[in-house]
Amino acid sequence: ARAGNKAIRVKTPTPLTEAELVEGAEADIAAKRRELGTLRVKGEGVLEQGDMAITDFQTFHKMDDGTLGDAIMAVQGKAYNIETDQANTLLPGFVEGLLGKSVGETIEYDITFPEDWGQANLRGKNATVKAKMTEIFERELPELDDDLVGRMFPGQGFTDLAGCRAALLEAKTLEAAERDELDLQGQLLDALAPMVVSGVPRTLVEQQGREQYAGRLLEMQAAGTVGPEALVQLSDPALVNNYIAGKREEITAKVKQALAVADIFEREGLTFDEARLQQECDNAEDEFRRFGQEYDPERVREQALELLQAEQVLAYLRENAVVE
Repeated sequence: ARAGNKAIRVKTPTPLTEAELVEGAEADIAAKRRELGTLRVKGEGVLEQGDMAITDFQTFHKMDDGTLGDAIMAVQGKAYNIETDQANTLLPGFVEGLLGKSVGETIEYDITFPEDWGQANLRGKNATVKAKMTEIFERELPELDDDLVGRMFPGQGFTDLAGCRAALLEAKTLEAAERDELDLQGQLLDALAPMVVSGVPRTLVEQQGREQYAGRLLEMQAAGTVGPEALVQLSDPALVNNYIAGKREEITAKVKQALAVADIFEREGLTFDEARLQQECDNAEDEFRRFGQEYDPERVREQALELLQAEQVLAYLRENAVVE
């Protein structure tokens, strides 16, 4: 499979403005200050921005005739903690609906689940949300001054608020630049798959799918989100096959990217430091051994080779692509 020679065009990501970067830095400070605040039960009054609430809620399918259908069991909660300063952590419009309401007061409103909602079967579906608060807490925040900086960011060497703000702004600027670069790299990789005009062998797709699935399990194990028994259950071949079947199109694109990378790497005479290859292999094998995972040394070497080739090809494409 040979990649075509058509020039790749990518769009420059829209950079964050200075105001947006400052806002991000201030949000970090506000979050740390909030963590050091003291919560007290709000005896009377309504929910205000900055408060926390304990909430019960349910969602129901909304039928075409406007009546309520069955409850959506995957989207409900009892004694659920709601931080009003983190409005995007739950359902759209949820926090906004509760603001200004008292304990025991019920709210009811309609939503359409966003297209990026976690449960794919709910995306674009209409529903009705019912919720009420069982308790409201108000937060007493410490004074934001130089003395508080060390408590908000221990061990980071900040001695005053001005220096802290400057350092956080610099970090946000670097993060934004890295995101923009990753965006460009993603566009370059996405453009590679269509360059492979021949078909992709089914065995390559299945191998890639198994490796992606194994990689996800390894990440879950490293994060401590899955135990040994669950790991065995999740490694069932039937689950692996279901994963491959559900993501076949995405996996096929990944295989085509790899084929295009290998073609460009060879055709353009690109190279890499052989010492890096051995280092990548050693690191990968150490990771497998740390979690007691079986591995094929030859395949580990192939994957390390693919990684290093991809780095060089991305650098080549980044230099030669048309950035619009």
